[in-house]
Amino acid sequence: TELTSVVIPASVKTIGSYAFSGCTALASVKFNGTLDSVGLLAFQDTAWYKNYPTDFVYASSPSGFNVLVGYKGSDEEVTVPASTTMIADGAFYNNKTITSVTIPLRTTEIGDYAFYGCKKLEDITIKGALNECGFMAFEGTAWLNNFAGEFVISGTMLIKYNGNKDVVYIPNTVTKIASYAFYDCKDVTTVRVPASVTDIGTNAFYLY
Repeated sequence: TELTSVVIPASVKTIGSYAFSGCTALASVKFNGTLDSVGLLAFQDTAWYKNYPTDFVYASSPSGFNVLVGYKGSDEEVTVPASTTMIADGAFYNNKTITSVTIPLRTTEIGDYAFYGCKKLEDITIKGALNECGFMAFEGTAWLNNFAGEFVISGTMLIKYNGNKDVVYIPNTVTKIASYAFYDCKDVTTVRVPASVTDIGTNAFYLY
């Protein structure tokens, strides 16, 4: 609680979950390089986060805004700024007001728990092509709970299997299967993966 400032060198590419959480006096954070990932609630309850000058909180490299680590606003309809390349773990975690979100073209990665628990979130527009969609990224949202159809697909990425069939035929329009896409699908006994799929994410078929 006595830490007031921190400089993160360009050599650092990953900041883990809760890394600075609870550092209430931390008012200045400088990022000298571009980050590959920022963990869940890494800057929670810091003065830097609370006093960030905009509703969208970024881990900003010298070249500009890129990694969105949090949203402090109260708008129901949210458009993520066009400069965003990554939505970090838990960026909208348990947000109680958001009903719709537009994710820009430049965003290629959505982290673990990014929109977890956003119960009112019923409309999601993803403009670009995702390279990664993290664990439980949309779990608990109205969008996922009410999704029509068994395959939750963005572009050519299968984000989640939302059905209850025992034999699943993945559409041949899919080229990527996201991490944990079939997580805890206890009814599934067989999955047919088409030749179009070239990338299968971490623990895609993990059964808890």
